[in-house]
Amino acid sequence: MVKYIFLFFIFQIQASYSQIDYSYWPNKDRTKEFLVEDTVSKEKNNIKIIAVYNKKKLLGFVRKIDTTTGCNSACLPIQYVAYYDSGGNYIKLQGDNLTKINHTPMSQEDLTQLDLFILNPPAELVSVKNPLELTDALTGATFKKFQPFVIKGGAYSTLRILTYHVETQKHLKKILENINEKN
Repeated sequence: MVKYIFLFFIFQIQASYSQIDYSYWPNKDRTKEFLVEDTVSKEKNNIKIIAVYNKKKLLGFVRKIDTTTGCNSACLPIQYVAYYDSGGNYIKLQGDNLTKINHTPMSQEDLTQLDLFILNPPAELVSVKNPLELTDALTGATFKKFQPFVIKGGAYSTLRILTYHVETQKHLKKILENINEKN
């Protein structure tokens, strides 16, 4: 019975994650996919950025992310959709099931703080390569020097989302250069 409940739960996560909300661009009439390299996760499955258009006018970009925290433990998947404007600037993040330690859901306050971190990625986190660098190996507590730069109880999720944001920004810069050269 527990197995079926767990599978149902995972299916529910997948169902909410898979929906891209194009309402930010009500005049959207087409999309175009750009293939990019996933340099963050071992799975290498986050390889598409979607450009949103109205006729020939670029409206913005969307990137769906389905990953892990990178800590190789029993953490739930990190699944969300990131939205960017036509200049490649972050707009919002859509993720119904983002969690912290012990699978505690992120609160609205956590998500607001996460938005602020994404808008201005802390240099202290950008240089971190492995989520285990953020925490004490014995207690699991976030090191004090990182506490101001992560969601409380959500250091691994914060790092992974920020790492994907930084990667996405690099990809968007190249995509925009390519689009501008063609125009």
